[in-house]
Amino acid sequence: MAEKVEYCVIGAGVVGSSAAYLLARENKSVALLEQFEFAHDRGSSHGESRITRYSYDHPLYVRMAKRGYPLWAEIMSESGEELFVRTGGIDLDEIGGKGISDCRYSLDAENIAYEILDRAEIGKRFPQFNIPDNYEGLFQEDTGILNASLCVKSLQKLAAKHGALLADKAAVVKIEAAGNEFSIITKTQQLIAKKLILCAGSWMGPVLHGWGINLPLSVSQEQWGFFTTKDPSRFTPDKLPVFIEHGGHGSGGIGWYGFPIFGRNGVKCAFHQTGKTTTADTRDFEVDEKQLQLLHARMQQFLPDAAGDIIHAGTCLYTNTPDTHFVIDTIPDQRNAAFFAGCTGHAFKFGPVIAELLIQLVEQKEPSVDLQLFSSRRFSAVKA
Repeated sequence: MAEKVEYCVIGAGVVGSSAAYLLARENKSVALLEQFEFAHDRGSSHGESRITRYSYDHPLYVRMAKRGYPLWAEIMSESGEELFVRTGGIDLDEIGGKGISDCRYSLDAENIAYEILDRAEIGKRFPQFNIPDNYEGLFQEDTGILNASLCVKSLQKLAAKHGALLADKAAVVKIEAAGNEFSIITKTQQLIAKKLILCAGSWMGPVLHGWGINLPLSVSQEQWGFFTTKDPSRFTPDKLPVFIEHGGHGSGGIGWYGFPIFGRNGVKCAFHQTGKTTTADTRDFEVDEKQLQLLHARMQQFLPDAAGDIIHAGTCLYTNTPDTHFVIDTIPDQRNAAFFAGCTGHAFKFGPVIAELLIQLVEQKEPSVDLQLFSSRRFSAVKA
């Protein structure tokens, strides 16, 4: 016999797990379905660290961060886990470059304090860096690190504590809309839900095709590495800020980014949106050695005392949109079904905020931020 719930959330990454938690803590009946085991490493929500920051190239993301910080604080307080560590963050760019210019505009628009540092001041505060003569930095004190895997596990634990039904290894084989309800069928169960939230990460393209929606999503396999340091005490979160170098072709013009020692005994860094094109089902987990060599060279240039041996490297998936912005919308003709797609490598920090917006959409409430930037209808061909 089918089990009835008010909400069904498909996909147990950071957005889906956040949605299940936010609904369950309001005593809503909700089921969270995950096709693999919980806390798997096949998607985009695993690993030791994700950046959270106000410094962004568009004011809308700054407004979302204003909501995200207190939401994460609530989750951390209830879970009792140290999910966030504030390190401060420095954006690096050529003097007068677009990256810092756009961030300054967004931060000013939302009244977020920051400092502009010249090369000499960066060297004084953070002597670990070797900054080119023609570079400057934007320092924002609230930037920090979210412990990604622990965040997701904590959200799921809290959702279950509040009564959510959690099921992993529960791949959905069929969804049918019947009147104002949905029938969700997995290999082992059937659910009847009044409202549906779809956030299946890099599997969203095929999921949306089933609804007749064809979005220009592409999946890339990205990678990162951890490097040993000459003196680890100089690269701890209280000594080295999270860093982002602009001037690349990724989201917000980001080319390269990294973290102080956190989670493993090395400095983590990665290029942004340079990975090979793949699909969620055909990707491999192989690390590209040439990319690692290029990353090592970047470390030697900017952080020479943290450019030692690579002690660990791995891969994850990005689901990219052409304009680098998310897609947060309802299914056409199904106002009680909403979806999130196109994380584009910068969504983790906004996980609870995106979940909140999806809930507002399926409840047909006014979204707390203007979602025009994230509309699926901005693309010319939404219907397959």
